[in-house]
Order: sequence, then C-alpha cells, then structure tokens
Amino acid sequence: MSIEPYYKNGKLHYKAVKYVGRNKRITKRGFTNKTLAKAWEADTTSAINKGDTICSKSTTLGEYLELWYSKDLNGAKRTVTPYTYLRYRQHLNNIIGELGHIKLNKLSIYHVFDAREVFKKRLAPLSIKHMESVLKSALRDGIGHHFTHSPLRQLKTIQIEDKEEKDIKFFTPEEQRILLQTAKDYSYGIRTRNFTEKRPVDLRWYMRAYIARNTGLRSGEISALMWHHVDFEKEIIKVRKSIEYSSGDTQGNTKSPKTKKGTRDVHLKPSDIAELKKYKAWVGQKLLALGLSIKDTPVIFAHDGGYLHRSQVRKIWDTIIRQSGLEHRGIHCLRHSHASNLIAQNVNIKIISERLGHKSTSITWDRYGHLYPENYKEQITDALEKIDQMG
Repeated sequence: MSIEPYYKNGKLHYKAVKYVGRNKRITKRGFTNKTLAKAWEADTTSAINKGDTICSKSTTLGEYLELWYSKDLNGAKRTVTPYTYLRYRQHLNNIIGELGHIKLNKLSIYHVFDAREVFKKRLAPLSIKHMESVLKSALRDGIGHHFTHSPLRQLKTIQIEDKEEKDIKFFTPEEQRILLQTAKDYSYGIRTRNFTEKRPVDLRWYMRAYIARNTGLRSGEISALMWHHVDFEKEIIKVRKSIEYSSGDTQGNTKSPKTKKGTRDVHLKPSDIAELKKYKAWVGQKLLALGLSIKDTPVIFAHDGGYLHRSQVRKIWDTIIRQSGLEHRGIHCLRHSHASNLIAQNVNIKIISERLGHKSTSITWDRYGHLYPENYKEQITDALEKIDQMG
C-alpha cells in the first residue's frame, strides 16, 4: 500500500495504490487528504481478506466486456487467431444481450444460472459452455484493474452429459455410397428428381466430398490444399494449413493447425490417387480456359480461382444432401464417418488419432470410443488369457 500526492487544477490531492498479488494493483484517486486515503485502504484490505469483489459501482457487465474485447486488460498481447477473436464477439453478443445491464459489483453466479436456462432454449450445451468460459476468462483479466476477485470465480461452467459429448453424427457405409454417388451426379450435371436445370460438368463438389470421406480431413483443411500438398509418388496428402473466415465469407485466410499433431501426412490408397489424377486433368483444362495457373490455385478452388467461399460451399452441400434424400448433416460428418470406417476395420486408435490430427489419443477415444465393439472388454480378457497360456 502506498499513498502518493499529486496536483490537479492547482490543488493537492492523494491517490492510494493497493497491491493485489504479484504485479497487480488497484489505484484510487481523488482523496483530499491522507486520512481518507488510509480509510479506503483499510476498507479495501478488509474486502480482499473476505474475498469480496471490488469494482466501480456504476460499471455494467456490458461496458466492462466491451472494454475487455477492445483492449488487452492483463497487459499481454492476445495470441488467439482472428477466427477465435470473432467467436469471442459472437459469444459476447449473447452474454451482453442477456446480462449486460447488470452492475459488475452486483454480478453473481446466480445471474449466470438464470441466463443459462434462457440460452438452453436456443443454443447447444457446448456453445453455452464456451460462452461461459469466455465470460470467466474476461473477468479474470480484470483482476488488479477493476476488481480484486472475479465475481464468477466460483462458477463452474455448464456440465455436458456423456450422451451429448458422444452424440457424433456420421453416415453409414450405405449412406456414404448414396452421398458420393449423388455428389458425382451433381458434379456431372446429371438430372435428379429434385433438380431439372442443366449444368456444365464441375467436378469440384464430388472431389470435395470424396476427399472428406476418404481422408478424414476437416473442411478447412480441404479448402487450404494446394497441388504441391498432394504427393502422387509417395501417395500422401500433406496437411499444412487450414482456412478461416474471420474477414468474411468470401475472404478465406490460411492459418496453421491448432497443434503440432495437426500438421501431418495422410496416406492415400491407389484408387484415391487415380481419382485425384483424373480430377487434376479436368482442373488443368478448366483453369486453362480461365487463364489461371494450376500451380497457384487451390485443389478445390472458388469461381475466381481463390479459396472457396464459405457460403457457396454450404449452399452446394445442402443441395447435394437434399438430392440424396438423406437426413441433413454437415460435411464434417464425413470426417466422423471416416473414423467410424477405420474403427469398423479394427484399425489401432493411435493410427486413427494421428490420421485425424488429434492432439492425443485420449481426444480420439473420448470422441469415438463408444463406436468400438461393445464386447471389447471380453476381447481384452481373451487376449490376456492367451498370453497366460503362452507362459
């Protein structure tokens, strides 16, 4: 604690500085004498010892969160990606809309509990969990600047039931066959019962679905593929980048994978190589007509030769799903389908984890473990008994 004099409009004033933990402090200005400054210090110390939150009585949560979003309150440059920063904005819009009017010094975990029930009516549990995590993080950053303790320090984010965590949607092998055939018909301009307009051949949309189903790549990873990432001799696809759309649906930007494991080489089977070679030949003719170079164009390119536009690919995917007659699912479900195909063939979970680019096998198991045969315990028992017999 220190009390320091300063002059304002020619008059002597005092400011009190109370240190909270390491390299954090709370400063209060405007005292006309040292006695008032010391009294504030005593009250602040008492509040800190009791674990009370200290902040401006007039500041609302909405005002604070806008300040937090626009500035770095804890003094360190944020390292989140532009896409994550955009997601923060979306989460804050929901939070501020429901809780923004509440004064910071009145905010409690019960306000969050009430808001949680409102959000459950229109948001998925995982979205609510991410939202609450952002809120807790924002308030933690204000310690030492706006208050001594986060008012939500005791809040535990919404719990997600195992059923919700494991509710992974995928296409069955028969549905995969139907879907790929529909994507091929769409790309070759073949008419279906739901589509009568004639279209020129455009193989991009079949190949996008084909790569997703046969490699397990994420949609953003497929969009970022360049032809030098496809090694026909070694029969691999080199996953090095992904696409994010923080600048807008038509402004795809490359980003590095979230983890080191995301940078990987994905093995291709001979039939995959054949499909890619056939597709590359079509791409060469298509780009030649457009005056573009295949070397500088993504494997799956937009009409202008750049990265795919997010709204465009979603619209086309929705059309393909509708024509297939299958229940609507996003293209990410083809990644889940790829994993389920490998599991059905008893592929080692470590190999699957590395192929999908997961940070650890525990992530793979948490996500897909329920797809393994229900009698895996009996299989382990049988294996151990055989080992004993060998001894």
